[in-house]
Amino acid sequence: MKLLILLALCGTVYLMPMEMGSSAQNVTATSPKTICAPQTPCSWSVYNPHTREILKEIGNTYCVCPADLICQITEDDIPVSSYIHRCRSKDFESDIADR
Repeated sequence: MKLLILLALCGTVYLMPMEMGSSAQNVTATSPKTICAPQTPCSWSVYNPHTREILKEIGNTYCVCPADLICQITEDDIPVSSYIHRCRSKDFESDIADR
């Protein structure tokens, strides 16, 4: 429930393909133009709470990261089984992905 509220507050979303190298076929027709604020998620990774296997990648269609930043995991929202991604520099180190 918290994830749905979070997604509603952050704008519309699209499903990102899980396979490497595949094209984003579920992307909405309009491309985002707004730069994500530092506190705004650029995407979410929903995972199985027992195995932590990522089940779905959800991208924010309202905003994108600026060219000098990348969308990285910054937070683990355990109650909704989701990693939250935010725009960070390429040298940003998060211990969440190592868990």
